[in-house]
Amino acid sequence: GGYEVAVAGLRAFCPFSQIDTRRVESSDVYLNQVLEFRVTRYGDNGRNIVLSRRQLLEEGARKAAEETRRKIVAGAVLPGTVSSLTDFGAFVDLGGIQGLVHLSELSHSRAVKPADLLKVGQEVSVKVLKIDAQNGKIALSMKALEGDPWAAVPGQLRERQIVKGRIVRAMDFGVFVELLPGVDGLLHLSEV
Repeated sequence: GGYEVAVAGLRAFCPFSQIDTRRVESSDVYLNQVLEFRVTRYGDNGRNIVLSRRQLLEEGARKAAEETRRKIVAGAVLPGTVSSLTDFGAFVDLGGIQGLVHLSELSHSRAVKPADLLKVGQEVSVKVLKIDAQNGKIALSMKALEGDPWAAVPGQLRERQIVKGRIVRAMDFGVFVELLPGVDGLLHLSEV
């Protein structure tokens, strides 16, 4: 149910739920480390000590969030860390505050899932698209920092050129083929 922690020569206990702000996959991650804790219970002359590291981390996150809120404005480019991945996008921690990079804003290239492009813990740069202060939501984009993919087209593609591509969508009238990251071409049904 938790960790046995040595504090000033006394034996204390930290529940698994109080070691970090999010669930940790392996409990071995924190073994033999020196960490800071808050004493949440002290009784029986030091024989019943309960600790929390989570409280300290949450306080630090709140302070960082206040500082980050001052920096966040629409159009700002900020560093962040991918905190979680979902089917609809990636949540990025900007320093105590999380924002969402929607699947459509991850990249110009067509990604099936955010996990195809990102990993939890990865450092990224994001552009703030919109701030919804009432609902506490921040819309972010990584695609906006990539530049226009069509700018590379004149130097790499020309008429009648034979190229290899990946079929990204099929429609009744033909298929769309990704020629360059973020650049799709239509192969009409009559040309297949």
